[in-house]
Amino acid sequence: MNDEEKYKKLYLTLQNISNATVITDTIISIGDHLLDVAIKYVDAESGSLMIVNERGGLSILSSRGLDASYINTFSTQDSDGISGTILKKRAPVLVQDIAQHPEFLSPDRQHYKTRSFISCPIMFRSQPLGIINVNDKKDGAPFTQDELDLLQIIANHTAVALENHYLLKRLKIAAADLEQMNRRLIDSDIIKTEFLKSISHELRTPLNAIKGAIYYLGNHDQASPGERREFQDIISSEASNLANTIDNFIRFLEIEDESLLLDKTPVNVAEVLNGLSSAGHLRSALSTRGIRLSIAPLSGPLWIVGDALRIAQLFTNLLIGLTHYLTPDDAIDLSLSSTNDTISFHINLTKPLPRTILQQLNSDTSLNASGSDDDRVRLYLARNTAIAHRWTVVARNEAATSQIVMTCPLNRKEILNAYVNKSIDLFVEYISESMGIDICSVMLSDELTGELRVASARGLDDKVVKTTSIKQGDKIAGWVALEGKPVFISDIETDARFAKKSIPQYNSKALMSLPLKIGDRVVGVLNLNNKKSSQPFSQQDFERALALIDSFSGHLRHAYSKQFSEAEIFQLIETLDSKITYPFATRRPQG
Repeated sequence: MNDEEKYKKLYLTLQNISNATVITDTIISIGDHLLDVAIKYVDAESGSLMIVNERGGLSILSSRGLDASYINTFSTQDSDGISGTILKKRAPVLVQDIAQHPEFLSPDRQHYKTRSFISCPIMFRSQPLGIINVNDKKDGAPFTQDELDLLQIIANHTAVALENHYLLKRLKIAAADLEQMNRRLIDSDIIKTEFLKSISHELRTPLNAIKGAIYYLGNHDQASPGERREFQDIISSEASNLANTIDNFIRFLEIEDESLLLDKTPVNVAEVLNGLSSAGHLRSALSTRGIRLSIAPLSGPLWIVGDALRIAQLFTNLLIGLTHYLTPDDAIDLSLSSTNDTISFHINLTKPLPRTILQQLNSDTSLNASGSDDDRVRLYLARNTAIAHRWTVVARNEAATSQIVMTCPLNRKEILNAYVNKSIDLFVEYISESMGIDICSVMLSDELTGELRVASARGLDDKVVKTTSIKQGDKIAGWVALEGKPVFISDIETDARFAKKSIPQYNSKALMSLPLKIGDRVVGVLNLNNKKSSQPFSQQDFERALALIDSFSGHLRHAYSKQFSEAEIFQLIETLDSKITYPFATRRPQG
């Protein structure tokens, strides 16, 4: 390759890379585009782009020309393969003849047709993000140093594109968390408003009774002793009712009703406990009071179903509340034990707890007045959260120590539902991004009424998600659920079956609605509207959506038909979390 050809190829490569980073925004699209650029400009027949997964190994994000069996069985968890070795060394490799290479020579390397390949680590600020490989030049010749230099440039730009994607993903997660917290604040305000209306009535009733009794006694000097006792009893009784009402009112203002605000999802206990060490308020409380916290390490992920944010707050509030009753050099040890049906959290303290605190943790629903305001509310809030999750709490003193045991029951149906809900969220996210759709939703049928409710959505207002309910046979989604047939409408205003005026929020009159089936039973409906390009859906889009909904239906059928144990379901959840690409389809739909 002369200098003119080299610089021309470099210019075209950079041009194509810039198109990938500007036009596409999904990791799958980025991987596909950049790998195509690499293969094209080094004249290769095959290659792969791998990225580092959560376990530190490599997962194939995109590939060209590789055998399907090789892709399905690929793993670098042991770092024994070529890619694992290069990832460990963090240096690019140009192999002109693998048969002559002392490190990579192996009888298992038969998939290299020309025996030459290039492998470049994808590095961002000294951190490995993945590897890009190309092999088998079209003309059968070995790869050259110029092509290695070109692939390194592509790898560097890939690193920037991947890092941008990861930053954007973290930003989306943070934005979703903030949105969720905002929704909870709004819900909390609504609850408090309703409570204030109720409390207003509860306060006026005893006050009016007391006022009437006092008026009677003040204006009836000749009342008999029996009559006076009767009205005095009324005043005493209503005063007690008033005190209880005010007590409840103050308690309500101090903390929220946890059970009304739970958002249950699969929660990795290991992540929650590992996060305690970085919790600012807890770290500060432990440091200020000179108390040591020890958390027994977990060998791997341990899953439960609950509200991740509330569970994290539970442990933070409980531990901070307990520090008030310990002295410098005391210690708190937190460990876990599990059975097939439960997970138990053991919190051991090197000092006995006051009797009133044991009572509050074990059974008392009122706030303990003997502790400081902050600590008593924290303990009350922690217990409330545990009870809202249907956990049991047992606190007891030993001879010179104390122990709190919180036991979380494992319910198979709840766990399976959490897995299915997580799968649906991932499916909606994937189909929205891969097909370039702004508005997408999956509605599931209620087991009792058959009504469709939104289980997961992208692009819909939160109020619409919460309030939408469609009966079987009603509207387009209800018809699809009743008939079990997919609908592709090119113009909603002229369609003979569902003719109606298009809604302003939709940029196209075309839409698709497809049944989600387990066997012959329709369990839900997938609705697709608004392509990001503002173009109407095509027949090719419809066929792609059919292929995706069919593969996802197979995934759900597998989940419900197999008698998975709780541990196996959580293993499936962990698998979903570790997947980089779409985890449900057995093959990528063409289109």
